[in-house]
Amino acid sequence: MSELDLGQKVRARELLWRMGFSTRIDVDLRAADLPYVASGRSNGPEPFTDVDVLGVAVTPSGHVQIAIVDCKTGGSSTISRMFWVRGLVELFGADSAFMVRERAISADAQQLAGKLGIKALTEADVAGLNKRLQTNIPVEAPLLRQLFDKDEVGKVKIVGSQLGKKLRPLMIYRQFDYWVYPEHRQLIALVDALHEAKDELQSGNSVHMGLFLDCVWLYLLSLARCVGALRSSPHVLDLNMALSEYLAGGSLQLVQKHEMAELLRALQEEKQVPGSVSVNVNPRFFEPLLELVMRLQRRGSTINDALRLLEFQSASILTKTRQFAQDAFGDAYDPTAAKLAVDVVEFLVAAAHLPQGFVNVARTVLSSPPTAE
Repeated sequence: MSELDLGQKVRARELLWRMGFSTRIDVDLRAADLPYVASGRSNGPEPFTDVDVLGVAVTPSGHVQIAIVDCKTGGSSTISRMFWVRGLVELFGADSAFMVRERAISADAQQLAGKLGIKALTEADVAGLNKRLQTNIPVEAPLLRQLFDKDEVGKVKIVGSQLGKKLRPLMIYRQFDYWVYPEHRQLIALVDALHEAKDELQSGNSVHMGLFLDCVWLYLLSLARCVGALRSSPHVLDLNMALSEYLAGGSLQLVQKHEMAELLRALQEEKQVPGSVSVNVNPRFFEPLLELVMRLQRRGSTINDALRLLEFQSASILTKTRQFAQDAFGDAYDPTAAKLAVDVVEFLVAAAHLPQGFVNVARTVLSSPPTAE
């Protein structure tokens, strides 16, 4: 990744923020590391591609809106790249796509962009839009500016990769597997990934804390998708059943889980299976997860702000600046969104059996700074 590419990416990130999105830079896509195919590989899962900038925003109706941005400073063919971007739109189910190029985009390329539903922009276009689009978020303020400064973003990427071998499985899940696993699995898989790393993660380590808050961002995104799906569930008035069905992957899969559990109990009564063996229809943390989902349903309008708070705090802590959220967001700071983010932190810490220090740090930086007496 060249410095020029990174400059384009952070300017595209600012544009998405001004449009109402929370963002990630450099989302890597590769094949899932499935055990039944691992033996046939020589160098691990095969890379697919990457997304330069990903934007997510939750609409008032609960839909998770996705935007992708492709950035290039070199002389590659803009037209051929547009078909590649269109493939990414299909893969991600994205609602909008942008291409940012260093030089002017030909009329022919613009014509194709219109047919493919891609917004083709030059660097000058992005700079102009960033000046024109107004937002209540103080993106020009010094504290928030680190998200849109290529040097600061470069530091975050370097620091975020400096983890020991024992945390590698969590990093692999966060960087790769999260983006290719079926969405309904994420609410369980991410907890499991954190639980496996519980003996290594330390809240006093800024890299660990920043990594954890980034995982909280991912989990909140998955929660938002879950809440959106539950609103269209045939069991919308029975949230317990709706969530069980969602986590199982559908009504048929839930029935199969119940049948397997009944079969296991019958075998245990006949002493054919040890009593210690169990098949749980729902995860062990189902009840607190259900409570969290209910809370999100009531506060859905604050999810965007909570995602942005987590995005900022993850970067801030990774670079050891650790600023209070209210200082960074000023009048745009929403204490309800901060409380929602802390709720997700508290759930993950309890479900994954992480040290309580993660809650203490998160509550401190996401809440308002203490007032002087």
